[in-house]
Amino acid sequence: MDAPTRSRGDDTAHAAWRRRDLFRSCKTGEVIEAQPLADRLRSFGVAVLVAVPLVPASNWFFRTWIPRHYAELDLLAKTDLVSSARKLAEFTSLLLLAPVLTCAIAVMGAMVQVSRVLRAGRWPLRGAKTMRRTEVVGGLCARILAVLVGLLLLACLLVSWSAYVALETMFWNGYFDKRIEVSSKTSLRMAAPKSAHAPGLNAIGVNP
Repeated sequence: MDAPTRSRGDDTAHAAWRRRDLFRSCKTGEVIEAQPLADRLRSFGVAVLVAVPLVPASNWFFRTWIPRHYAELDLLAKTDLVSSARKLAEFTSLLLLAPVLTCAIAVMGAMVQVSRVLRAGRWPLRGAKTMRRTEVVGGLCARILAVLVGLLLLACLLVSWSAYVALETMFWNGYFDKRIEVSSKTSLRMAAPKSAHAPGLNAIGVNP
């Protein structure tokens, strides 16, 4: 049995469907041309100059300084368990707060752009520089997209804050558990000499 053949018209319709622009009705007809190559290379060079010193600095911070600090806390735990647990919780709080603050600053900057798109009713904004030739989306479509992006950014910030609070709670609960454990051992150790002379009681004051 011969295999079914596809006509040229079907191929053309299929190709047209793949090329269909979902935002065609939202586009204003205005086009923003891409940045010149020299400007793009200049922006890339600035990014490289900023990133190059950050790479060895972050490598030293995460692979040298943090393990050294945790090792010092482990040594402290051998002599003062409660103080070590408290310093571990404080240090971890500051360490985890840094990415949350970075995320919050990034979201605030992006929300400024979202508010500008809502007011202007177009994307990209007038006078914006783009890396490729971009058609302007305007009207209700641009505002709906801006609202969706804003909600997504707020959701990301909420998730990061919730994760921070959960981890903070876990580390501080560990500190309080260590404090209660040491306090209980200290109380038993102080009560043992008093109960050792009581008749019928063992070293911890319990009738065997």
